[in-house]
Amino acid sequence: MNIIRKIRQQFVEYIKHIFDPIVNVYLRRRYGIKKAYQGMFTSSNMYEVYQSPLFNGCYERSILNDSTLARQKDSLRFRYYINASIARLAISGGGDFVCVGVSYGVAPRLIYEYLKPTGFWNGSHKFFLVDKFDQAWCPSMGTKIQQSYCGSFRFIKEEFQEKNFEIIKQHAPQAFVEYRINNKISFLLLDANDMVSEYKTIELLYDQITCPGFIIIDNYGAYASNEAINSFLKTNNNFVIPIGNHQGIVIKLWE
Repeated sequence: MNIIRKIRQQFVEYIKHIFDPIVNVYLRRRYGIKKAYQGMFTSSNMYEVYQSPLFNGCYERSILNDSTLARQKDSLRFRYYINASIARLAISGGGDFVCVGVSYGVAPRLIYEYLKPTGFWNGSHKFFLVDKFDQAWCPSMGTKIQQSYCGSFRFIKEEFQEKNFEIIKQHAPQAFVEYRINNKISFLLLDANDMVSEYKTIELLYDQITCPGFIIIDNYGAYASNEAINSFLKTNNNFVIPIGNHQGIVIKLWE
């Protein structure tokens, strides 16, 4: 089975290698747009996403521990750029950062490195990493295992030894019942692949989000229904801004 999968993957890459240049030329001549990277066509300048030494240096280093992500790094580059950019905006809120759904820690590592030049981590700001590290896929729905997820808590402890990181070894939202984060939160990244746990996390932590404060729902566009999240935010005079890469962003500007 692994051999068949490998052959199929190589065949897909071969076809892409042949047709991508043709598609790019056609789009440029017919519509004036170009392929910035895998999965994104644009007439805009994508230098910051694809060529910026700061972002790309941080991104390339962050993906080293996740072999699955490393194989598809270009298709997810824009998604991680959004994470890093929103995190940079969240500095203005002055609160702590929280990441729910950590796996190998690519997103928190990228954000940490990307914000280093700002001096943000020189103070007492915390970055909470919330995950049980048991490879569970959608914990609220059962115990399905995702082999590509990190299942080694020891690895995470060794990888995130800086004083700013605090690891909570539990699934959300139970993590926030057992371990109360008392500080204000400026940045909340939800990447648990579990709409139920992410909705309940927003419900539990929303009052602690600063103004300005930011929430990224990494798989917002992939869920069959976001009615619970949208309804809760509506009662708080807020809403999700959907992005074409599945992500959804919530900006809290008022209490």
